[in-house]
Amino acid sequence: MSDPTDLLHIPAVYCPGKPTPHPLTREAEQQSIAYMDKYQLFWDEAQRERLVHGDSAAVGGYLVPDGTPERLQLATDMSMWAFAWDDEFCDEGPTRDKPMELADAAYRIQRAMESVEVVLDPNDRYAMAWRDLMLRVTRYCAPLDAALWVEGARSWFFTEILKACNVRRGLTPDLSTYMVIRVATGATPLYSLLPQMVRAIPVTPAMIADRRICAIREMSALTMNCYSDLCSYRKERHRTGDGHNFLDVVRREYALDEADGVLVAVDYINRMMHRYHTLGEQVVRDCHDPVVERYVTSMWNYTAGGMLWCRESRRYRFLDGMTTDPETFLDAGFLDAPPSDDTSPLPIPSISWWWHVSSA
Repeated sequence: MSDPTDLLHIPAVYCPGKPTPHPLTREAEQQSIAYMDKYQLFWDEAQRERLVHGDSAAVGGYLVPDGTPERLQLATDMSMWAFAWDDEFCDEGPTRDKPMELADAAYRIQRAMESVEVVLDPNDRYAMAWRDLMLRVTRYCAPLDAALWVEGARSWFFTEILKACNVRRGLTPDLSTYMVIRVATGATPLYSLLPQMVRAIPVTPAMIADRRICAIREMSALTMNCYSDLCSYRKERHRTGDGHNFLDVVRREYALDEADGVLVAVDYINRMMHRYHTLGEQVVRDCHDPVVERYVTSMWNYTAGGMLWCRESRRYRFLDGMTTDPETFLDAGFLDAPPSDDTSPLPIPSISWWWHVSSA
């Protein structure tokens, strides 16, 4: 295992555009800290400090460059909740390798989301905090957004339970399986709804069901998540090291050392981003629909903003997530153009369908 104080060198990655966080991000972050304290979304004071100083809420503002303050607050509060719950229940807490206990906790939170009219258990701090969020979602967002939000949480919880089963049994996924897992861990199904919710984009059921939009939504999430895995690699291996990281999986898949694994991982991220933008441009050009154009553009903003947050966040930049430990990675920034003209599908069966959806 590499010394956690050794910097991971990340080459420049293709990430077009200039991500701009919402101008009220830091103000919303302070309100999210108060929200966290109100519901005690941490297991001890040290974890609270990591959440406060690790920019856990701010990522919500990086993903959406505009939107009303009330909707922005939804994004930053949700992000604070997600990092708190993910740390306590999925990655570092006592249920990270106990799928039955994790399923029990997730089930109760899921039901609290589905029945916001009543309080099911006033002593369940995470369920109470999520009910608070859900009430605001139903107040400020479209009914379709609220329904997708509930189902997104279900997908996230189910996948985290699967991951906990793997950790419990000492299993690590192959690359194709990992991509299916990573598209739904870390609250991704909820994060990927924030652009349409915060920016009030009137998506329709037909849009959501469109296979091209489905591909764009998956690519937006996985491209950013795989880059996030590189930025968080040293921190994860230091704190948990369960093998559920894109770089770990690439290294196992191809029997590579760390340096060569990084090169392959970055190449795959670049090729995913290339396909993501190529398909998005085709969809915008062919649909002639301003709502579709707003949606595709918002997802581009989402991915670029999230990747910028990964580079800047103290959660990943420093080993303890708070700036007192050594830096964990050195990155070469972003590229405005793809470094290669290779447009062939990646050799990963579970995501190869992205290259088989047409723009027509």
